[in-house]
Order: sequence, then structure tokens, then C-alpha cells
Amino acid sequence: MKNDPVAAARKAIAEKEYAQAIELLLPAAAGEKMNEEALLLQARCDLALHHHAAAGKIYSFMLQQGAPFSPAARAEAALILGQPQTSLALLAPLATGDLTGEAALIAAVSAYCCGRISDCMRYLARFAAAGEAWDEEDPVELVIEHALERSEYHDLEQIYLDAQESAGKPGPQPRNRWFAINIPVYELYTASRPDKRLKRAAALVRVLAPGEPFSPEGATERLRGILQDFAGSEEDARFGLESLKHLEAGNWAELARMIMALQLEHLRQFAGSLGLEGERIATGALQQLIPLLPLRPAMGLMLLYAIADSEDRMLQQMVQNIEEEVLAALIQIAFQAFYLEMERIRLLNLPASSS
Repeated sequence: MKNDPVAAARKAIAEKEYAQAIELLLPAAAGEKMNEEALLLQARCDLALHHHAAAGKIYSFMLQQGAPFSPAARAEAALILGQPQTSLALLAPLATGDLTGEAALIAAVSAYCCGRISDCMRYLARFAAAGEAWDEEDPVELVIEHALERSEYHDLEQIYLDAQESAGKPGPQPRNRWFAINIPVYELYTASRPDKRLKRAAALVRVLAPGEPFSPEGATERLRGILQDFAGSEEDARFGLESLKHLEAGNWAELARMIMALQLEHLRQFAGSLGLEGERIATGALQQLIPLLPLRPAMGLMLLYAIADSEDRMLQQMVQNIEEEVLAALIQIAFQAFYLEMERIRLLNLPASSS
């Protein structure tokens, strides 16, 4: 172990002694031979210590140097530098057979960040089918934790559980992700007291709009302003005018239904960026579509569907018990979250010269 600083550093990382690991790695990482493993581990330790500038310097160097470093190493660098589409492009030549281990996880996370959930599922399915396991003690975990927000990280875990449970097993596909998206919405409706409803609504908002405060007060006015903007546009004027009528009448179910229909139509325009076929969005059932979408549009559509579902009498009775300002706030946030996420994904898919 004494003669192998990288192995010693891995042991220190497993014990969360990141500063010690960096000391062990420095001779190998700073050498003329540019030890790739040592550099990656040092950058990961810097991430763990929140030394983001130091980590960014290493990753930028590896990405810019190109050939001396493997595609997997440069893909990790691109992911951390906010270029998940570059990461996927670097790993594409390996996707037919050599994409295993850490590289497969980096590909899955990169696909997730690009909103290509079906590709993320495919990478994780191959990873699990090869008998590999996502070990949270592995150093690559530091990369995954940095690349994803908390709700996204937990969402990726559900996709991985689905892949792991279905690996080599015939029969119905696991639905961990479906239930993880579904349950928080229905927990809102089962809350018996206003304070519980507020708490559960706030939990949904943390997923839909991380960092945004949940403020039911004035939500109806904010929602009215959004719909008035639509009413004033040439393309969506009819939607805006009809939606405003339902808002003024307090017809939350019909308002949610109209917004959901608009978003499903707009999803067809984004299908290519999401790695989906437009026809599948147009004809597929919501239960099959939602697990293929990025987390925020998926959660938002689930919420709108629950509010709009007039066929479930028990559900509608529970919806009526939710305070109107809470409903208005949730509809408004789900509405905005969808378009913010789609714009983020659209920008990721622009050519480098256009972004």
C-alpha cells in the first residue's frame, strides 16, 4: 500500500478522509506522466471538500488536453463542468459494448441531466444486467452527488432500482419511479389538516422549483398574470382566454386539464431533445409517458392529472378540501416548472456556437 499512493488514497476516500487522500495523490497527479486515475480522484476529493474551483481546474485541464485522457475521464470532466451533452458525445463510441463500470454511471447521469430519461434507463439497465452495482461508497459517488440536486439524486435511485429489479427477470416491469412520482401527490390529498397539506405541498414545490419559496398568498393573481400573457399571444390566445374563464369560476379541475393538454402538445415539440418519439407522446397513456420524462415535468403532469381527474369521485372530494390558494399555487408552479425545464433542455441541445 505504501508503494501505491492511488490505492492508499482510495482507502482514505472510503474513510472520507479527503484532505489526506489529496496529499497522497499529489505526487502521482502532478507528475509528468499525468496519472489519469490520480487526477480524477483528486478532483473528486476537491468536490467533496467543496473546493469547486480546484476541481474545475483539474477537469478543465483534462477536457482541454483531449487525447492523453480516456473518453470516460473527459466525459466525467464535461459532466461536472455543466456540459452533459458533451459527456454523452464522448461516451457514444463506447455505447455499443465498452460502456461499463463508472463510465456507464457517468453516461446515465449525463443522460439524466440532458432530460433523456429513456437513455438513462438504458444505460442503467445495461449496467445492472452486467452484474454491476451502484455502491455509494465508491469515489464516483462524489461525482453523482455533485451533478444532481437532492430530488434528482433520489429520482435517479428509483430508475436504478427499476433497472436492478428487472435485470434478467421476465414479467412485469418494476415501477419504483412511477410510485415515487405518484405517492407525494396523493399524500397531499390524504392530509387531513391544513398544516399537513401545506407541508406536503411545500415538499412538492421543492421538487418542482428547488430554492423557490412556497407562498400560497397571491398565487391566484400570479396565475392570472401568466394566463393573461397567453391570452395576449397570437399562438395561444384561445387557451389563455378559456383558462382565465375557468380561473375566475374557480374551476380548478378544468383549468388543470387545459394546462395539462397544452403541455402534452408542447412535449411533442420537445420529443427529439428528450429522446422520445412525438407519436408516442400523442398516443401513449399518461402512466407510460410520465416515467420517461424528466422529474419536474413528470411531477407537474402528475399533479395536474390528479387535480383534473373528475372520474375519481373520492379523489375529487379530497381535492375540494384543499384550500384554493394552495391549489392555485401548485398549478402555477407546475405550469412554470414545465417550461423552465424544457427551456433548460432546449439550450443544452443547441449547437455550441449557438448557446
